Amino acid sequence: MTDTDALYGLVGALGGAAVASLAAVWGPLRLHRRQAQQKQSEEQARQADLEISRLLRMRTAGRVWLDALERTVQDLEERRAVDAERFDEVIEERSRETTEAGHALARAGFWLQSRDTPPHGISLPSLRRVGGG
Repeated sequence: MTDTDALYGLVGALGGAAVASLAAVWGPLRLHRRQAQQKQSEEQARQADLEISRLLRMRTAGRVWLDALERTVQDLEERRAVDAERFDEVIEERSRETTEAGHALARAGFWLQSRDTPPHGISLPSLRRVGGG
């Protein structure tokens, strides 16, 4: 009987040690995996926010560009004097803003296709395409 009791005690001790060892390894592995997944999802959310802000920047720059041109057309239609130097300054500034916004999108992996002369409008196969005009 004492041999059986000793055997049960040994089996219990070994089983307890095995469970404790498994818990000591499995628990931290699960925690690390969960932390890595959380970090990855946070990074994906941050990237999505950056892409949205880049798209909004491009949209805003394009809208400001069109507003400047429409205002000039209105002045010409109303036969108001248009200061060519001031127009050039405004257009140059708007062009710079639009170009910077487009470059920010390109760095994010977007390609805005245009319909003007080459090399513009040549889409890059590895990049996602946004817009068509």
